Amino acid sequence: MSHNLQFSFDNEFKKLGIVEIAFATIRGLNNQVSLPAYYDALIEDAERRALEMSEECLATSPVLLGYRDLIQHVKRSMKKFPPSARSLIDIVKRRASFPRINPVVDLYNVSALDSFLSLGVHDLNKLHGTISFRISKGGEIFFPIGGGEKITAQGDYLYADENNILAWLDARDSELVKVESQTRDLIIIIQGNLNTSLDSRLRVLSVVCRRIIDSCGGQSSISYVSVQSGLTTMLNSPG
Repeated sequence: MSHNLQFSFDNEFKKLGIVEIAFATIRGLNNQVSLPAYYDALIEDAERRALEMSEECLATSPVLLGYRDLIQHVKRSMKKFPPSARSLIDIVKRRASFPRINPVVDLYNVSALDSFLSLGVHDLNKLHGTISFRISKGGEIFFPIGGGEKITAQGDYLYADENNILAWLDARDSELVKVESQTRDLIIIIQGNLNTSLDSRLRVLSVVCRRIIDSCGGQSSISYVSVQSGLTTMLNSPG
């Protein structure tokens, strides 16, 4: 994908009420390094907090409630389509351990556990053309991380490039564009919901980018795009 990211939003997606999409890019990273010891300690602390997290805390989180409202708005089940952060917490509890994948994935998963936000993280060099946020007409094939394939229903919200669905219902990211050890450039997208301010999402992006660059190198740029106008505002130049 070129350095000039383009986004589009269909009219039905605009009706969800999300005002801006926050995103960041990191280019020139090395995802084959070993994490410094203090990040290993950070991951261990995130694991402990996830294991100790009560159902009451999860059930009353404004962020998770905002995702619940979106899912219910499109007549989907929160039980079948929990936001990705909730799914990660359930995985940690079920395994009694934090799933270690690779440095970049581990670091953004820590931020997902901290914030409860769904972070869509994709290899930029696997993307093609405009990233479109839209409502599915149904019957589209989606290949989630972990394998298999799913079929969208009419009314599902998602975003896609010219070839594939990248993220579905803020619950699953695509296997086809996932971050791997060979990834050099990536994009992090936080769509959020009506309970997540733009500032809160930008703060999470800032933390994620700082941690990844500190460990894996590269240059980051943080921006947001208006859902109504499609105009992008860059908050910092690559650096």
